Amino acid sequence: MNRQRIYLHKPDIDISDEKTVSEALRSGYVAPDGPYNRKFEQSLAAYLKKPYVVSVQSGTAAMHLAIKLAGIGEGDYVLVPTHTFVASVSPLLYEKAVPVFIDSETDTFNMSPGYLERAILDLHGKNIRPKAIVVVDMYGLPAKWDELLRIARRYRLTIIEDAAESLGSVYHNKPAGSLGDFGILSFNGNKTVTSSGGGAVIVPTEKTEVKARYLSAHAKEAKPYYFHSETGYNYQMSNLLAALGYAQMQRLDRLIEKKRQIHNSYKKYLAKLPVKILDEQPGSRSNYWLNIMILPENLKPETFIDFMEKHNIETRHIWYPLHKMPLFDSYPYYGNGETEALFNKAVVLPSSPGITEEETEFVLENIQAFFS
Repeated sequence: MNRQRIYLHKPDIDISDEKTVSEALRSGYVAPDGPYNRKFEQSLAAYLKKPYVVSVQSGTAAMHLAIKLAGIGEGDYVLVPTHTFVASVSPLLYEKAVPVFIDSETDTFNMSPGYLERAILDLHGKNIRPKAIVVVDMYGLPAKWDELLRIARRYRLTIIEDAAESLGSVYHNKPAGSLGDFGILSFNGNKTVTSSGGGAVIVPTEKTEVKARYLSAHAKEAKPYYFHSETGYNYQMSNLLAALGYAQMQRLDRLIEKKRQIHNSYKKYLAKLPVKILDEQPGSRSNYWLNIMILPENLKPETFIDFMEKHNIETRHIWYPLHKMPLFDSYPYYGNGETEALFNKAVVLPSSPGITEEETEFVLENIQAFFS
C-alpha cells in the first residue's frame, strides 16, 4: 500500500485558524499593520510577559532589526553558535559585523559556555572587545542560560535570544524569547505556531519598539507624504498572516502538550535500542519542536535517513556547522569539533503536532526495523 508521506514537521491547521483568516479576508484589510497585527503582538506579549513585541515578515527580518537596535555595526565582533540555521548569523553580515563562532555542548547541542568565555578572553588578549552574543535555543531545548547570562554580565555584552525554534519552552519559569536583552521569533510554515511566513522581535523599551516599527516600514517619517531620513526595510507582517498567527497562539499550549507526548513516545519505545533521544535539562521545559535521535558511533546518519526515506518517512541531518561553510570559513571559531561530531551521529525525527498515533507507531516500527 502507498502510505501517505510522514513529514518532519508540517503545520497543524484547524477550523479556528480557517475562521479567523476568513474574517481577516472579509474585512478587506490584508495589508500590513492591521488589526490582527496588534492582536497577534498582544497575545505574544502576554505569553512572553514582555510588553514590547513587533511582528515582521520573517524571523530573519526580526534578527536583522534586533542587530540594528542593539547598535551592532561595521567591525563589531559578535559571538554566535556554529550549530544553528544560517539566519541566526547571516544578518550580521548585512551590517558588516564579524561573527565569532562558538562550538556546542552535548547536553542540549547549544552554545558552550566554556568555549564562549575562552573566546572572549582570547579576543580581549588581542585588544578586541566583543559587543554582543547571539544565543539560540536549538530544536526547542533551552540553552544553559544561567551560565551564559553570568558571562554576558561579567563582560558587559548584549544578548540577542534567537527563540525561532523555542516558542513555548521555559527556562527556570521564564519563557523562551524573554531571556535576552532582545529576542526574536519565527512563524515559518515549519514552526509550532505558524503564520505561513513571519516573525517577531521582542525589544526592551517603548523607544526601541517605536524604532523597530519605523525601520520595518521603510523608515517613513511622520509626515503627510513619503519622506525618509535613513534606510528602512519592507519588514512589516501582513494583517492576513497575523490573523493566522493570532489564531494559532490561542492553542499554543495544546500544541506543545501534543509535541511533548510525541517526545515521550520516542523516549519510551526507543529506550531498548542503542540510541539516545535528546532530552530537556533540569530547570527547563522544552516545546520539543523537533526530536533529535543520537545514533551509535558505528552508524552514519545518511544510512538511517535513506532507510526511512524508502518507507516514505522524512528524517534529516541536524544543522551543519556554520564555521565549516564557505560563507563563514574565514571568521574566528572556538571549539574542538564538537558540532561536527554531533552532525555525524544525530538525526531529526518526525515531530509534527498533528502526527497520528498510527503514524507515530509506523515511524517507531521502522526505526526498530532499522536496528534489527
